[in-house]
Amino acid sequence: MKKMMIAILCLLSLGTLFACDTTTVTAKNIYVTVYPLEYIVKFLATGTDITVGMVPGVTSHEESVDWSPKQIIAMTEANYLFYVGANFDVYIDNQIEAIFQNKSVELCKLETAVSGLLIEGLIDEHQGTEHAVSEVTLGLDPHFWISPKRMLMLVDFFYEKLVDPDHGYPEYAEIMETNRLGLIAQLSDLDATFDSIINLDSKKVMTSTNLYGYLTVDYGLNTCSISPGYHEEADQFTTAQKELIVAEATENNIRYIIYELNSSSPLSNAIFDALVALGVDPVKLEFDILHTLKESEQELGHNYYNVMVDTNLEVIKTATGYPE
Repeated sequence: MKKMMIAILCLLSLGTLFACDTTTVTAKNIYVTVYPLEYIVKFLATGTDITVGMVPGVTSHEESVDWSPKQIIAMTEANYLFYVGANFDVYIDNQIEAIFQNKSVELCKLETAVSGLLIEGLIDEHQGTEHAVSEVTLGLDPHFWISPKRMLMLVDFFYEKLVDPDHGYPEYAEIMETNRLGLIAQLSDLDATFDSIINLDSKKVMTSTNLYGYLTVDYGLNTCSISPGYHEEADQFTTAQKELIVAEATENNIRYIIYELNSSSPLSNAIFDALVALGVDPVKLEFDILHTLKESEQELGHNYYNVMVDTNLEVIKTATGYPE
């Protein structure tokens, strides 16, 4: 009798939870954790009825997310959930046993599924003990999508998943093959453009963070960064640390500083102000890292390709002094 009462109470609690869930959810066939993955899958699925969406309620590098019951059901009943790994979307790994285990959705972690996709994070020479980050290990850099070359590495991986006869949509194989070739052509063109603009002889550029390692490895972008990490977390710093970076900027005749869009920190602001005081007349350029792209922006025609061309390439051209 006691066990029966406990079971009834559990069912009542679950019913109450669902009854109180007023979340409006439009279930998708495929979920991803970062916009560039959505771009690839949507491109391949053009002309089909396959729906693609971002995992709800998340931003980069969160460790936990509070999903509603309806959102959980939508994700666990999807065909695929693609995520990056490399501590970018750890909230997926943290919820595998509690939410995703033994469900119909297939989880695909790119860190382990695509060999050679990710690189180790880069640390500048000036970021040693003088920079108060000795023994810093950035680990694998999850931000591969800022390199068109890395995006190209994923096209066939996603195509094979989508046409898989057991878990994918083999009925759309012909349509998606045409889309695959179109996406390869587009990303190859973008890759060639990056290659022609960035080279080992390009002028050294200063960046606010270490987000640009893939542009260094794949294209030869010569950078020095203010923050030792991937994001602007340096809230406390010493005068010596600031002067070290200012000296590097002046020695390399750096005027332009590349910031992540809508992001700054006390340290990067202090560097900027110090350069102003020296009469350098610094300029802040904003690089769109493309973690997300709002639906409203996509409806206006913005997408991975044209943001990379119209915004990010222009930032790199300006920072490196590329001739117009």
